[in-house]
Amino acid sequence: MVLRINPLTKNEITTLNKIVGYDRRSRWRTRARIILLANDSYTSPAIAKRLGCHSSTARRWLTRWKQAGLLVLRQADCVADQQKSQKRCRAMRLLMQQTPSHLDLPFSTWSCRTMAAFLRKVFGFNWKFQQVWYYLRKAGLRYRKIEERFVFKPPNYDLWKAAKQLLDRFLPDNTLLLYLDEKGPCQVKRYAGHCWSQNRLQMDIRQAIHGRMHLLGAYDPQADRIWLIPMDNKDSGEFCEALTKIWVQLSHRPWKHLLIIMDNASYHCSKYTQKFLAGLPNCKVLFLPPYSPELNPIEQRFRQYSKEVLELGTFSSKAEILEATSAWERYYNTLRSQIFSSGGDSQVLA
Repeated sequence: MVLRINPLTKNEITTLNKIVGYDRRSRWRTRARIILLANDSYTSPAIAKRLGCHSSTARRWLTRWKQAGLLVLRQADCVADQQKSQKRCRAMRLLMQQTPSHLDLPFSTWSCRTMAAFLRKVFGFNWKFQQVWYYLRKAGLRYRKIEERFVFKPPNYDLWKAAKQLLDRFLPDNTLLLYLDEKGPCQVKRYAGHCWSQNRLQMDIRQAIHGRMHLLGAYDPQADRIWLIPMDNKDSGEFCEALTKIWVQLSHRPWKHLLIIMDNASYHCSKYTQKFLAGLPNCKVLFLPPYSPELNPIEQRFRQYSKEVLELGTFSSKAEILEATSAWERYYNTLRSQIFSSGGDSQVLA
């Protein structure tokens, strides 16, 4: 007897195709393929031969599909597998609550790879870190890696810090000082920190933006002025083109010497960029030591820009981010400077 199913609706076909194309669970993909092949008038033996499974497996899932529809994909294979999965989730959660140093392990925090190695060595589970990730997520935990910054400083870091303070205080009047750095790609990111968490709401929500956009930021500490020039990519050509736009805006300023301070990124030190900077009259370039972004005050303006524009705005295209960026740049250079130079908080509040 040939087992037939009712013709699938357009919504069911779309859902099954998404499972076949994007779902990571092989069992779900096999079940979805069985239903799609049955919809194309394949019999159970033909489906089993094409997918490499037994004909009773195809017949069983076709029968379940006729009874439950899309809900059949969420059913466990058997009660024993479901109980085993629950036991593993509980064991993983208990293990995560143990400090590795208390178990005489040479590390202080768990990661998916270290836990997979521990389970392989102690319990004999031949697991990869992807399986550990799956069971941790199933147990309600979410891992985010902690980033270590400003740990290893170069030997001349203290000298650079003292030199920066001298430049900010005793810079000659005929010299223009510019701090340069890049930000990007600009997008909206909201998350609650890097940690293990049982709260499913503490997840990264990344907003899709059509088109990537980087920014070249320039900051003048004497006039407390900022420039934000959009860039399509972080390379030498885009950097020099954006710097040319800043140079045109500086042409009306009364200065004799220009001092540019930036980090030693690859496109900052390239031959193309060095040749371009050598062509600028009376221009001197200083490179900050590596891993020292706190010496560049443009980073503080980027942090303020992210809080006041990117994290509070809702954008659906690159043009909307550009418009909001231009508005914030005008506010920083005009209205904000007028407010903070008006004499204090009392006048602002009044």
